Amino acid sequence: MANRRCALPRCPPPVEQDLDLALLVERHHAEWFVAEGAVHGTEIHEDADVTWLVHPGAAWRNGGIMVRFSEATAHRRLGTLIARYQRHGRGMAL
Repeated sequence: MANRRCALPRCPPPVEQDLDLALLVERHHAEWFVAEGAVHGTEIHEDADVTWLVHPGAAWRNGGIMVRFSEATAHRRLGTLIARYQRHGRGMAL
């Protein structure tokens, strides 16, 4: 069966995913975000639908993980995060 998600002329074979393992990795990274609350000036948000941080450093650390927005709330929630990062003068990654 062809990999229907790949538009390249030659696509890699589909990979079987272990969703429990993927969730474990994602939770680990979310805990790492929360631990950065020890860094002076870091703002941590542990919301039910996303864990995100605003970091004072110059690196890429501004972002969110464990994103679980619903279709009904995604626009509003993204607007909240984007507005906060704009006030901070930084971009973000999800």
